Amino acid sequence: MCNGGAIVSVFTQVRGFVHRCAFPDGTKELNLKLYFNVCRCPEHIMLNLSPVLRLRVLATTDLHLHLMAYDYHNDRADDAVGLVRTATLIRQARSEAEAQGVPVVLLDNGDLLEGTPMADVLSRSQVSHPLITAMHDLGYDAATLGNHDFDFGLDYLDRVLAQARFPVLSS
Repeated sequence: MCNGGAIVSVFTQVRGFVHRCAFPDGTKELNLKLYFNVCRCPEHIMLNLSPVLRLRVLATTDLHLHLMAYDYHNDRADDAVGLVRTATLIRQARSEAEAQGVPVVLLDNGDLLEGTPMADVLSRSQVSHPLITAMHDLGYDAATLGNHDFDFGLDYLDRVLAQARFPVLSS
């Protein structure tokens, strides 16, 4: 017998995701749909679902301070790397979603601040961090910390994170 109540079920559809890695089926996007059902009984939990929210989730990961399309270690241009290249994809995916009235959340999964000679120079500098500025310009909603974000010490990490106008989480 149905006892009413409310649950929220989350389903994902692989259709839209900006990420350097592709899903096993080759797609690079993830759309998230939330469904609401007022009945908690096992017989009805998957019935009569209606979408409440469509949300496009965009994420970057392991940027390692690769801002430009440039291989800093080999001193040559490299069109396969760099936030500048990814920024174009982010703007395109955001524009497509917003044209359909779908809200967008942009996240980063960590390992932002270390990995290039530029990171070494910035770790000894007091300037505004260019990656945080770029993340503001792209409209990041939140970020998480990766293990390499601690490589230059907590004082540096605190100084950089104080510049962020989005929440930064650590697990």
